[in-house]
Amino acid sequence: MGIKDLFLQKGWAGRTISRSETIEHINPIIRSMNASMQWWAAAEKSLTGDAASQAGLALKTLRMDIGKLAEMVFSSGGVAYNGTDLEPSSFDFQVGGWEAVSDAEKAVTDLLSPQQDIEHRMQTRAVLAAVAANHETRLELIRTLSR
Repeated sequence: MGIKDLFLQKGWAGRTISRSETIEHINPIIRSMNASMQWWAAAEKSLTGDAASQAGLALKTLRMDIGKLAEMVFSSGGVAYNGTDLEPSSFDFQVGGWEAVSDAEKAVTDLLSPQQDIEHRMQTRAVLAAVAANHETRLELIRTLSR
């Protein structure tokens, strides 16, 4: 949290990145989250009982987060990555298991973490914060379910 965040709370002052830069920052996150979504979908299909329902809830939240980020790209005048190049049959939970899901989520972490230091518009910052919070919940769920 920077000095501007402390003083201005929910307001903002100064320059923010351009819309084209926003697209350049958000689309790779969407791409990584789509791969993670495929792993969660494979997990949901492979699991049973309470674990399957928890994976399903995580998948639902992940889809909503991807939609929020895609809307950021659209509102910035870009075209959001849609994941049509990903083949669901390439994501086999029986082979990769929770390690593969965890690796996919770590890739999301690697892209989300640096975004806190970028001067995004306030709306983008708010969406990224919500996405990061949901991401942390999924990481905790992986730790719980993989035991």
